[in-house]
This record gives sequence, C-alpha cells and structure tokens, in this order.
Amino acid sequence: MKKKNIMLLMCAAVCTATMLSCSNQDSAVGDVEDPKPVEHLTPVQEEAFNAGLNDFSFSTFRSMAAINPSASNVYSPVSVAAVLAMLNDGAAGQTRNELLQALGFGQVGTMVLNEYFQKILSAAPSADETVTLRLANAIFIDKGSSLKQAFADDMVHYYQAETASLDFTSPESVDFVNEWCSNQTEGLIPHFIECHCQPYSRCMGKAELPTGTG
Repeated sequence: MKKKNIMLLMCAAVCTATMLSCSNQDSAVGDVEDPKPVEHLTPVQEEAFNAGLNDFSFSTFRSMAAINPSASNVYSPVSVAAVLAMLNDGAAGQTRNELLQALGFGQVGTMVLNEYFQKILSAAPSADETVTLRLANAIFIDKGSSLKQAFADDMVHYYQAETASLDFTSPESVDFVNEWCSNQTEGLIPHFIECHCQPYSRCMGKAELPTGTG
C-alpha cells in the first residue's frame, strides 16, 4: 500500500502574562488549592467530559468558520482544549472560572481535568493504527521569570511538556521557538513566530503532526 502523508498541521500558542503559574506573581496564579478536596477522574466524569469536548470542538469550529466563511479551516480541537487545560492548572479565581466555562466542563478540580487530558493525550497516538501521531507541548519562559515547581511538575506529568528559559528581548528566542516547532513537525512548520514575545513573559507552544497511510 502506497504511503501518503495526510498532513494536518496544527500549532497553538498562547502568550500570557497572567495565566501561567510563576513565582513572581503569587497573588494572581500559583499553588492555589481547589475549593473542594482533591478528586480523581471517575468514569462518569470521563463520559461527561467526552461529551463536553465534542461540544467544544464543534463550537470552536463554528467560531473559526464565522471569521472567514470562505476559508478552509483545519485545526485540532483536542490541542486547543489541552492548552486551555494547561493554563487552568496555573489559574485561579475568575480566570479559572472562565477557562472552565470555555471548555464546558463545569466546576471541576484541577487534578480531575489534568487526569482527563493525560488520558486523552496518552491514548491519541495509538487510537488509529493507520496513523502515526506525535504530540508535543512546551512552555517558554522569559529569563526574568520562573515557574512554580508544582505547576512545572504537573506540566511534565500530565502533559509531557518541556520547559525552556529564554531571553524574550533577543531574536535568538525566536530562533529557538521556531527550531523547536520545526523539529516537532519534521520541518513542515519552520517559522512559527516572527518576532520576540515581549511584553509577554511566558509563551506556551503546542505542535501536532499526524501522518497516515492509504
């Protein structure tokens, strides 16, 4: 069977100065305890989240299509949702409420949400034997900031996200991020960003590369 590449190339980046958990912004984000005791993902919750993720996917697609109805839109709803879930891990208060509202998952504990996406992201690469799927997450931090350890540990454990400290005032930071994206997509997306990330102090990147046979 002749192999063909079905390249659905998606990169999602979120630059934020308030959502990620950093040691110099304790009052806004960080090691914030959930309002309820720590819970773990249950089968009932997983089923409800699956339905919520489907609704999120169609809603997001409709919103994207409305921006330019004549354009062809290809995106990964799971990737977009996972980025929001990563941000949720370091958010608190109204920010967290709005992230959960956007996802449509209701008021759930951070660990429950993390466990759900850990399961989704771990299962996705083997969901279809005819497709080779690679997922990659990264958090790029300005050298003047640092992630709180609990947040960084969650990113590695639940989202397999690597972290890197960069000088966002330097063009070399652009080269670093673009090289990361190029490596994760086998050179198909060599230029992800074109300017440095200031005035933002944190940047989150996500790359997804599916290839199929047929």
